[in-house]
Parts: sequence; structure tokens; C-alpha cells
Amino acid sequence: MAQPDGSVFFDTAEQGEAYAVALYTCKIRYPIDPKFQGPLNGEQLRRIYDYSKTVLTPCLESFGIAVPEPPSLEVFLEKHGSPDAWNIYGDVQNQVKSNDQWQEINAACPQYPTDLYE
Repeated sequence: MAQPDGSVFFDTAEQGEAYAVALYTCKIRYPIDPKFQGPLNGEQLRRIYDYSKTVLTPCLESFGIAVPEPPSLEVFLEKHGSPDAWNIYGDVQNQVKSNDQWQEINAACPQYPTDLYE
């Protein structure tokens, strides 16, 4: 099912195979720009860190979401991509009560800076 933020929700138990075929077909027909597929560079990671602290955290807190204390920039950079990396939205998902609330928060508080790939 298409979501208002452009994401797709599907029931893997019932629609997993159909989803895999549709995803494959879509990727072949509409390839993703390579700039979105590679690893983030140091400048992009620093922008995410600053955005998360100065914009995203206050936005989420305005919805009553408890945001964990950020690590230092050095620790953030070191642990990026690992299972124990600082992930604000990972914690947000556990506090959201409904899909409607998730959509509202996602619209008001984008997970990443909108100009990350510029």
C-alpha cells in the first residue's frame, strides 16, 4: 500500500514474492541515480550529524518523542553503518503509536537534510 511520504507498506507474509517481482521490474525500468547508491562521504555524514542535533531533535521533541543524547562527532563518524550507530529514527519508531502519527512526524521532521546530495 502506498504511503503519503512515498514509501510502500506491504505484508511480507502474503505479498513478499509479488513485491520482489515488482521491485525488480521497477529498478530495471527506473534506475536510481548512482549518487544515491554509494556510501556517504565525510561531509555528508557531518551534515547529517549537525542536522540531527540542531533541526531533527527539536522537531521530534515537539511531538513528545524522547530523543537519545547524541554521541560526539568522532564517535558518530566511527560507528556510522554499524548496528550500534546513533539512529534517532530507530528510537522514534518504538515511540510512535500509529501509522498516521508516523506519517505526520515524517512529513514534519524529515529523517535527513533535504539538500544532502547537492
